[in-house]
Amino acid sequence: MLLRRITKHIKEQNWFAVFLDFVIVVAGILIAFQVTNWSQARQENAAVDSYLTSMSKTIELDLNRLDALASKRVGLMGQARFLSDSVFTSKEIDTDVVQTGSEIFRNLSNYEYFYADQSVFDTFKSSGLLRNIQGYDVEGLIFRYYNLANEISDKEADFNQILKDAFSELSQGGFRGATYVMYPNFIGGAAELEQ
Repeated sequence: MLLRRITKHIKEQNWFAVFLDFVIVVAGILIAFQVTNWSQARQENAAVDSYLTSMSKTIELDLNRLDALASKRVGLMGQARFLSDSVFTSKEIDTDVVQTGSEIFRNLSNYEYFYADQSVFDTFKSSGLLRNIQGYDVEGLIFRYYNLANEISDKEADFNQILKDAFSELSQGGFRGATYVMYPNFIGGAAELEQ
């Protein structure tokens, strides 16, 4: 229909009408491009929001795991002091102390590691949508969090290696109290503890 109108205007040499038809066609094309761009931007923003929401949830879970691990470690430090004071420095060791020490030793030698869940962040990076938050504060916060999480993971590995080395030295040291704590079933009886 539009093509017929244009050809009719050209035959009639109505250049104003031809120009007006041309402007309408160009404006229609530009509007169609704009609507397409707007729709694509809206879809990208929805995807970015979804990634940020998912990342927020995984970070919250990471922080909860990290808090639980820190609380456990604080408790273990108190138990380690008890273990040191009661078993390794005491001249007399009773069976209850050895059993408690054994439990503490098992807790201390239960190596736990913290690893941040980076799956959503990695997917977000590979999607190419990270460019949508460049220059915003949230971008810096996300990168700082994951860098810090990687540092914590490295420190966890170091901490657990120190524990492994210390327990290895302890078990090879031949201390009577350490042997009893590490292997409570090795105790022959109360008479053996008094020696």
